[in-house]
Amino acid sequence: TIVNSPELLEDFVEQLAQQKRICLDLETTGLDAVRVDIVGWAIAWEGSHGHYIPVQGPPLEKKLSGKLVVERLKPLLERSDLQVINQN
Repeated sequence: TIVNSPELLEDFVEQLAQQKRICLDLETTGLDAVRVDIVGWAIAWEGSHGHYIPVQGPPLEKKLSGKLVVERLKPLLERSDLQVINQN
């Protein structure tokens, strides 16, 4: 599911808040973790379904503000009861 509007982000955040374990993958502009920008967030908690939150991309594609996404996801991703599996 592509999450590319504030309304879809709010629905996604509600679903994410209910999870105990997720897989997280950041799509970036390169490989140097210090110098790259985030292009999108890929998050899944079911084996056959995932969510992608674009924050950069072609000018005419719908995407969200990176700042908004961080503001909404950070409190959830910092929960002590959430197990985050990183994908690389």
